[in-house]
Amino acid sequence: MPGLSLIAGVSIALIVAGLMSALVATRIGPNRLFGIRTSAAFASREAWDTLNRSGGWGLVVAGGCFMVGALLLAWLTTVGVEGYLGCLAVVMVAYSLWLRRVASHLS
Repeated sequence: MPGLSLIAGVSIALIVAGLMSALVATRIGPNRLFGIRTSAAFASREAWDTLNRSGGWGLVVAGGCFMVGALLLAWLTTVGVEGYLGCLAVVMVAYSLWLRRVASHLS
């Protein structure tokens, strides 16, 4: 299946970034280099921890959804790399909208 290494690489990168955000950013605390850096996250330490914990686990789920969605797409159709990137775009837009909703509940 063409693009399998792309699917695996992007999925693993999303999962690792999510785990780092959920497990490490909450220990480091608010900073400008690491974690989910939004104005809502910098509002307080509690907001930082909540957004990074929720957002990190959400990114782990997004990585898993991309892997499953892209593999299903490859199994059901014959798509090129642009099809996988489209699947990734859908997953990341959904993740961004969900994270915005989490942030709106903090204020």
